[in-house]
Amino acid sequence: MKIKDGYSLKNVAGTYMIVPLGDNFVDFTSVITTNETGAFLWECLNSQKTKEEICDAVMSEFEGASREIVERDLNRFIEELDKNNMLEKDS
Repeated sequence: MKIKDGYSLKNVAGTYMIVPLGDNFVDFTSVITTNETGAFLWECLNSQKTKEEICDAVMSEFEGASREIVERDLNRFIEELDKNNMLEKDS
């Protein structure tokens, strides 16, 4: 799974926002805001890592995070992106 082309993560005054680019702007109903962890997850998804690899990367990047919470938060983040049609599914 990876992020579809046409979306970008921007840091505006300390707030991370996922914004549409080009033709995607027409179909986009809202800007998604996220935190530093969400921005990290976005970058991992852009590198086409698996869920397992992303969880490992988060555990390395953010000390003290439990695997259970990382997996839960990753699933929620993926669900939000999927709900907004921002993901390409593996075929």
